[in-house]
Amino acid sequence: TISENTARDLVKVFPQISSTSIAVAHCGIDANFSPADREEISGFKSKYSITKPYFLLVGERVGWHGYKNGILFFKAFSQLANKFDFDIVCAGGKPVLEPELKLYSSGITVHTLQLSDSELRAAYSGASVLVYPSKYEGFGLPVIEAMACGCPVITSPNGSIPEVAGQAAVYVDGDDVIGLVNALREIQKPGVRNSLITAGLEQAKKFSWSKMAATVSSLLLQVADRAHSENASVQQPTDAGLQGELGNAENSQPVPFAF
Repeated sequence: TISENTARDLVKVFPQISSTSIAVAHCGIDANFSPADREEISGFKSKYSITKPYFLLVGERVGWHGYKNGILFFKAFSQLANKFDFDIVCAGGKPVLEPELKLYSSGITVHTLQLSDSELRAAYSGASVLVYPSKYEGFGLPVIEAMACGCPVITSPNGSIPEVAGQAAVYVDGDDVIGLVNALREIQKPGVRNSLITAGLEQAKKFSWSKMAATVSSLLLQVADRAHSENASVQQPTDAGLQGELGNAENSQPVPFAF
């Protein structure tokens, strides 16, 4: 599985599966995701007419039964004292902002964008913060992608997110609007922001596709070796069995040919 949390969930749903038979290979980060320079960020903002600092959301904003929990951000943002100093950038998800979210962003410019990986890198790098209040994740790639790009992260301690983000994110409970308002306020302080950027860059180094590939490759080789050994033990006859077969052959009578 791609996280320890997913492994635990697998055992809960399928109790017949032993936890000892499950291995974890964490997802990695594409090499494209690294801090973009000022020129790249400026070009991205100019292309999409982003004229203010912005808060970033990535992926679906609502999701199945609302589990992506974007509503928490919009509720908190609507209560932010200096909300008109910011734009909101939504990368991915539906091309039109959901009506229930629009209610909380009156008078605010909300950019709903479909971005390439290189543009997403610039979006992460230029954002004031990635807000990712999901109620459940099997891994949570945007969290670690943002960190790799030098973007602070505010998220929720649900599913595999704490396993991925470690101590490098600000955590807010998934229904704590006031907590998120305070986090959005704190993230604007240079000291808090710079500390999170530094911690996030270090956290991101723990994840790579090459590490995942090495883990999966090692596991496949172990499984193949085990299967080969078990197959060999089944096919090879015992000494007693071999002697018995030879004895039967010696004592057997010749079969006459019929013409």
